Amino acid sequence: MAPIVSLLVFVLAGCISYESAYEKAVYDEEPLYCYRSLAAVDCYRKPDRHSDTRLVNYYGPAPGRTRPPKLPPAVELQAPPEDEGPVKTAVLRPAAADEQAEPSDDAQPSTAGWSRWLPFVSLGFGALQVVAAFVL
Repeated sequence: MAPIVSLLVFVLAGCISYESAYEKAVYDEEPLYCYRSLAAVDCYRKPDRHSDTRLVNYYGPAPGRTRPPKLPPAVELQAPPEDEGPVKTAVLRPAAADEQAEPSDDAQPSTAGWSRWLPFVSLGFGALQVVAAFVL
């Protein structure tokens, strides 16, 4: 007998819906659902099912009590049309050894002198920043 009574209690409990005093007060208002975003609070006339966790406030029926919007019909995907002509592809091949010309040393400027001084220039610039921070 006890299992039947407990089952009956659970079934009847599902028929009862809790409606708070706030819901009763704003139920007849024009629907407005406000959600928190990165910048501010954005309000919409219809509830956003994907943003239920960001709900700030609402007027009108509770978002859970409204019907979800109808989804558009599913679009059937189709493959692109076949090309009747031959496909031309570009093939890249490495140049032969005799075709590759070695650049002369005169053509490119030497950076060996500058790269040796770069750490010292960086330290000097950092020291100037520290001095400028204390002076200004």
